Amino acid sequence: MRILLLTADKIITHTFLTASERIGDTELVPLTRTEQALERLFREPFDALITDQFGILHPRFFERPILWPELIFLLLGKSGIRLLPKAVTHCFSSSDDPEAILRAVRSFSGGRMRRNDTDLTVSRLLQRLGTPVSLNGFDYLRDAILLILSHNCITDVRLLADIYGVIAAVYGVRMSAVEHAMRQAIDAAWGRGDAQTIDSFFGDTVHSERAAPSNAAFLFRIADQIQVGLRGRTHVD
Repeated sequence: MRILLLTADKIITHTFLTASERIGDTELVPLTRTEQALERLFREPFDALITDQFGILHPRFFERPILWPELIFLLLGKSGIRLLPKAVTHCFSSSDDPEAILRAVRSFSGGRMRRNDTDLTVSRLLQRLGTPVSLNGFDYLRDAILLILSHNCITDVRLLADIYGVIAAVYGVRMSAVEHAMRQAIDAAWGRGDAQTIDSFFGDTVHSERAAPSNAAFLFRIADQIQVGLRGRTHVD
């Protein structure tokens, strides 16, 4: 099994190399920088990627002609997160035993979640509501809705802080910047979007002539509407 290890932590690199030697039948390739990893993935295939660097999960990198491994694993610090970027198969604590992590990686048979019809549905829906594609907030809203859907947590508004945290880490910005950009995008939609379309999605919860909904109200309402559509209705087609 070929595994690409992306981390700038020398201790993590050393412990994983030692563990891979003990396990055997595992080729571990350690790299320290994102661009190095992307160049290597462009040239040759790997079965898995293990990294503590969120930056390589930026959506723009998945648009490149890269041989992305089927399995992508995150190494998280003590604080951790409750939601994972969509590309991630699973996460481990950076304090976990490297040998146990490698054995777990070898046992996984699932693949990476790639962009699919749901992604396209979310993007089209945001555009129908009048959300400007040119704003960073458009991307943040789309990815936040996909996170909510992939974790089936459309009723747990408490996870909003985790959503901000994941998106901020992936895009390399502050959580406050994510929140502000989402707010700006929603306000823009309310200012330029078609009132009838907005009302058709939000109904009595929010009226287009009133103030725009909060980030949480917008995200979870849209996620709920899409989930209903995925169950067989045509409202979001």
